[in-house]
Amino acid sequence: MRSPLSLNIMNLRRKTLLLTICPMLGLIAVLYSCLSIVLHRSYTQLERQDAQRNLERVSEVITSDLEQLQFLTEDWAAWDDAYAFIKDASPQFIDSNFEDNVFASLELNFIVFVNIEGKIVHGKGYDLEAEEAIPIPVSLKQQLDKDSLLLKFPHIAHHYSGFIPVDDRLMLVAVEPILRSDETGPINGVLLMGRYLDKAKVDDIELRTKLDLETYRPNQLDLPAHLQAALQNLNTNHGNTKISSTLRLLDADALAGYVLFPGVYQQPQLLVQTILPRDIYQQGRTNLRYLGFALLGACGISLLSIGLLLERVILRRLVKLSREVQHIGRSNNLTLRVDVDGKDELGSLSECVNDMLGELQISNEKITEEQQKAERL
Repeated sequence: MRSPLSLNIMNLRRKTLLLTICPMLGLIAVLYSCLSIVLHRSYTQLERQDAQRNLERVSEVITSDLEQLQFLTEDWAAWDDAYAFIKDASPQFIDSNFEDNVFASLELNFIVFVNIEGKIVHGKGYDLEAEEAIPIPVSLKQQLDKDSLLLKFPHIAHHYSGFIPVDDRLMLVAVEPILRSDETGPINGVLLMGRYLDKAKVDDIELRTKLDLETYRPNQLDLPAHLQAALQNLNTNHGNTKISSTLRLLDADALAGYVLFPGVYQQPQLLVQTILPRDIYQQGRTNLRYLGFALLGACGISLLSIGLLLERVILRRLVKLSREVQHIGRSNNLTLRVDVDGKDELGSLSECVNDMLGELQISNEKITEEQQKAERL
């Protein structure tokens, strides 16, 4: 059976541990919560920035292709031979500039020369995959008549580039006014160069962006609901006249990114979707778990250190003092004294106990003397 002293010491140890553990765990909980919020926001921001850079890369690659097409078209359009060809339709010009290898080397599907009346002087289509000539689609011819926007230029430096619908497909086109080699007018006609946005072109864009892409027509009838929602968000927030992008959270493992490209006619013509893995977010969750383990480990080490320190500096000395006082009480020997260990509060308490024992010893001796005198009488 444990003595009351042992029970009291056990209660004191429990209270000491409780007073140490509770504030420490509370501090750890508050610290972990604050760091979790800060880290979550930071990693979420980093994730969105990285995803946005990926979408910008898609935009930059497609924009670069359109710019290169526009530079090529401008180079052909500002050319004395092309200027003269609109009037004389020279067979020599056709033979030297409309060969199949020209289309293959320039990666073009169509080259069309149109005069200012909207009449096609000469044009040719080429299937890059089948490596054979193809006719110019009727829907493309209709977009090159005299009332078409593509034949209207506010000034000679104006041009058109972007996407246009051709039947059920999209085409990257550049349209330039035909000028002399010194880039002077008057405008003598229009040159259109175009390339279908086919699977080979999309694969090339994927290779350059290192992303998996899906392309959609914004006006197609079977557009999935999530794409319709993304399209509505893009149209609402950014309008139809410039390239815009947005992100949508799919789940804990993936983000969906969307880029909307306007066409030549200032209407949305191409919606690009890419699925992005949430690597940064997952790394943040892993780091947060490591942080939690580290805080718990630090808490455990701190509690162990504090417990050992309290045991050595306070509790052990207090137990020793209690046992010495208990021993003196049981022995009824007031000449005994407790050890004074240290110069702190416990040391002062030991000195007070010794002073008290000294006073009790003197009182006891006086009482003993008085008893002896009384017996002699």
